[in-house]
Order: sequence, then structure tokens, then C-alpha cells
Amino acid sequence: MPVIFHTKKITISNAEAFRTVRERSIFRSKVIRAAVAVSGFKLFYHGGDHHVMVVGTSTDKIKIVGNSVFFNVTVHLADQSVNDAFTAQVRILIIAEVEPVVTILQKRTRRSSSPRLKRKSLTGGRSRSHRVTRKRTSR
Repeated sequence: MPVIFHTKKITISNAEAFRTVRERSIFRSKVIRAAVAVSGFKLFYHGGDHHVMVVGTSTDKIKIVGNSVFFNVTVHLADQSVNDAFTAQVRILIIAEVEPVVTILQKRTRRSSSPRLKRKSLTGGRSRSHRVTRKRTSR
């Protein structure tokens, strides 16, 4: 089965201490299995320097529905007062095993009324033996 990688950048702004957001990633075909990982993050406070107590970000996969993967992104940034606003940018990597495109095409072919595709002839419908040939006449 093919494996496809998606990346998604999520921005969480005006948060205080702890925030979880739900996101989704859409693939071109049905998702069989998926995993979600944090590939990078940037967290910063509004309004200057703070004594940081906690810095963290995580993600977890919630469910797979058809060609969509739903997941949560959690960001935790706290100083001593635990009430200062911050902004977070989190880059997520979604790894999905998807149904091959060939399988989808085969399903469509099975449902069609004609079980076999017709081949077009390169000779315009006539075989070589039925071609009309011109004879050259000598002068």
C-alpha cells in the first residue's frame, strides 16, 4: 500500500497557558492507517521576556474517516503567573497508508455496464487483409 506524507502548519494565537485545537488532513484516496507527529514548533510570548516554567507541544490522532485524518494539537506554554498570552506555530507531519489508486479504478470498472474496455484499432477498423491498395501504372 502507498504511504503519503503531508505537512501542515498550525498557528494558535492569543492563547493562555494551555490550548488544544482539532485539525484534519485530507488525502486523495481512502486512508487505511495514519500517524501524526510534531516536526517543529515555535512558541513565543506577547510583550517581552518571561520566566518560563513549561514549554511543550504534542499531537495525537483522533480518528480516520474516509480520506480524512482528524487529530489534536496541544500547546502548553506557561510562566510563573500562568496567564500571559502567547502565540504558537506548530508544524505537523501526517503519515498515511492509503488505498492504491489502481484499486479505486478497478472498483469503478467492476461497477460499469461493460466489463471489458474496447480497444481501438490502429487501422481504422479494418484489418490489413481488407485494405484497399492502389496499383501504380507505368507510363
